[in-house]
Amino acid sequence: DTLMAAMGSLDASLSIENRPAVQNLVASENAPDPFQEVLSTSLERNFNAAIQNEILKQLEQDRILAENSKRPEVDLNLSSRFGGRSNRNANSAFDRAANRQEEDWGLELGLSLPWGRRASKSNLRQVDYSIDRAYLRLDEIEQDLIQSVRTAWRSLRTTQEQLRAAALVVKLQQATFDQEMGKYEEGLSSLRDVLETQRDLDNAVLSFLDAQLSTVESEIRLARAEGTLLERHALSWESVLDAPQ
Repeated sequence: DTLMAAMGSLDASLSIENRPAVQNLVASENAPDPFQEVLSTSLERNFNAAIQNEILKQLEQDRILAENSKRPEVDLNLSSRFGGRSNRNANSAFDRAANRQEEDWGLELGLSLPWGRRASKSNLRQVDYSIDRAYLRLDEIEQDLIQSVRTAWRSLRTTQEQLRAAALVVKLQQATFDQEMGKYEEGLSSLRDVLETQRDLDNAVLSFLDAQLSTVESEIRLARAEGTLLERHALSWESVLDAPQ
């Protein structure tokens, strides 16, 4: 506003509505859940791992089909035939067939053996290769997830320790400043000493705010890796998808 007024472009009649509000940072002081519990939740909620597991299930079904194609096949067919002959007309022949004047029964048994089974073996090898690749991909997903969860979990533990240390420093600097102000009011300290303690207190507060911000960011990274970021803000996929664009 000062710069715009100096440039002569500030209109005093203008009013700003819906001024932005600053919300206090809320960093949790509670220690995160044990690493194994966080990791277990992350594996259960990870979309990539879930998709890969579904791919593996489908490949296992394909392997069963490939195994079945290598086995002999037995076909059993039972047939029957009813006929009727007449030298008079078609109706007479039909009546004779309906009355089973001529009846034949047949039984056919067939056995099929895959000769050489080259195609079946090749198909089975391809399915086994696809399964091995799918398991390797699942291992990569899990290893990347473990690494990200471990990093986020350790980062949160570290930032929480830094936050507690910064809060203690602010408390000590506040006490030092209050003591220095009391001495100044009694004429036992100089203004310079008061300003120096005020500067130290301001620096401690800034460090505390920075530690708060780092802790909140660490909580967000851990919640994102764990798959609980929406729950952290009381949201669900349905509410996100139904939200107006």
